[in-house]
Amino acid sequence: MQVYDLIVIGGGASGMVAGIAAASAGASVLIIEKNDQVGRKLKMTGNGKCNFSNSRQGRFAYCGADPDFAVRALEKFGLKETLNFFSRLGIFPYEKAGYLYPATQEAASVQGALLHRLLALGVSIQTRTSCRGFISVCRGRARYKVMAVDLDSQVRQAHFCHSLLLASGGMAAPASGSTGDGYYWAKKLGHRVISPLPALVPLKSDWPLLRKLAGLRMQAEIHLLANGREMAWDRGEIQFNRDGISGIPVLQVSRHAACALKEGISVEIRLSPLFWLTMEQRRQKLSDLLREMSEETLKECFRGILPGPLPGLLKEWTGYSPEKRAKEFDVSAKEDLIHRVLCMVIPVSRTGDYKQAQTTAGGLATEQFSSDTMESLLFPGFYAAGEVLDIDGICGGYNLQWAWTSACLAGASIAGER
Repeated sequence: MQVYDLIVIGGGASGMVAGIAAASAGASVLIIEKNDQVGRKLKMTGNGKCNFSNSRQGRFAYCGADPDFAVRALEKFGLKETLNFFSRLGIFPYEKAGYLYPATQEAASVQGALLHRLLALGVSIQTRTSCRGFISVCRGRARYKVMAVDLDSQVRQAHFCHSLLLASGGMAAPASGSTGDGYYWAKKLGHRVISPLPALVPLKSDWPLLRKLAGLRMQAEIHLLANGREMAWDRGEIQFNRDGISGIPVLQVSRHAACALKEGISVEIRLSPLFWLTMEQRRQKLSDLLREMSEETLKECFRGILPGPLPGLLKEWTGYSPEKRAKEFDVSAKEDLIHRVLCMVIPVSRTGDYKQAQTTAGGLATEQFSSDTMESLLFPGFYAAGEVLDIDGICGGYNLQWAWTSACLAGASIAGER
């Protein structure tokens, strides 16, 4: 009976890197992947360009019940170690506003380099093979027995290993194979799962005006409120759709919306133009504008500030007719108008689904794992890495950085056990 030093369930970003880290130190490794190739989802990241990390790192970029779990792990294997790892694979970074891409700006080059190194190290890879579960056996050096099925022949197989790494991903982008299987298997070992939710995902709304704004792009500051309390904010380009809003700032605040909505809490978005000015400067700018253009209609006054059809739709979202002239407003009405223009309120009814999500919020509770090694505190030899854990990052390469960090710590620890 062959006993592998490590079996990795899932051949995505974290699974591939963990295999390299362990095999580089002499460990025998088997990767089990349900797709017809490893790294399939990786090839889709960053719109095919693979934003694999970010030059700015810190607690601000990571979410979960315990974001400090990620911070502690990054102190062990952070950006510097990541760049060194990829440099040894021939992948060199190209930086744009802090975002790090491979010099080729092709995700396929990263996937190809990882696969080449896995094969060069003699790592066994079984694609089109679905893991159907695992059990703790403690037979000699074999701590775990993994049951798998060859999808081509439907032949059941049993593999034995000293250490087992769960790198099965979360539930985002299910077409890539991320269907949440790992949560069920980890629960069988007694691990707690924090309910998964879509993250980095568009927000949906039943606000009637959206149908008239579909296709509009607007530079704005976005504030997400739950029961009137601000939970998150960002700024940048907002995209209006028939059933909601999207764009990077929306994705950045979406996990907070998902968590609040799950609890039945009322959620709304407030958008404000002219975000490069302070709020006081914005109010003053609009006040001066209305005074200087007092003979003009509101539609004309705001034509240079509000994009697309918004000036002509003032009635629908401020209550004031776009044909009303600025001089017709008294001080109180003018202040109310300015407030409404600087605070477009959009109720949020739901988030997009996992098909639209870039990552998963929630997952295996990190309190049951070591941040130094990613090893379970409940079962020796059982590890988890990547999206399956309750750590998710904001846009900008942070989710892949988490995949590399957690995978390399796990792989190095497993190799050290040999």
